[in-house]
Amino acid sequence: MHSLLGLSDPPPIYYDLTLPPATILTRQCHSLSERSLSEPATNPPLSCITVVVLDLPRGGTIVVTASRQHSFAAISDVLNEIHHVLRGYISSADFHALPLENRRRVKSAYDARCNRIRDTRAYQEEKRQGVETVDFLMGLTKFMGLSRTSSEVDVWLLNVS
Repeated sequence: MHSLLGLSDPPPIYYDLTLPPATILTRQCHSLSERSLSEPATNPPLSCITVVVLDLPRGGTIVVTASRQHSFAAISDVLNEIHHVLRGYISSADFHALPLENRRRVKSAYDARCNRIRDTRAYQEEKRQGVETVDFLMGLTKFMGLSRTSSEVDVWLLNVS
């Protein structure tokens, strides 16, 4: 895994998974450069990788494929696809399939995410849209990096805190 995406403490990048990848900062508080974002996510470069996210409904897998600009899955492809999946909406059935305590924790994460929004119109829109997949992380939305899940080269675990 590329050093910007690999698991470490402190993480190589500062990324709150509730926000778009454009908000990511390096340890030096700089935005990621287009050059960095275009680098292969893995070494050797792979055209497709799978990211496993624990505690998500229906398996919690995110398949990242190479964008049209590259023949490999780039750092930007990984970050954008994680964001896209985590900001997706969940069904009422998925929410109600959780144990009661976890439903409370998901609801609390949803409320906290919405309450950070200062613009009244944006807040109301976010509340109206409801619980998102990222809320299943129950407030653990700090990106800590990706780590290998098994001997499979193309499967990685999303680590959060």
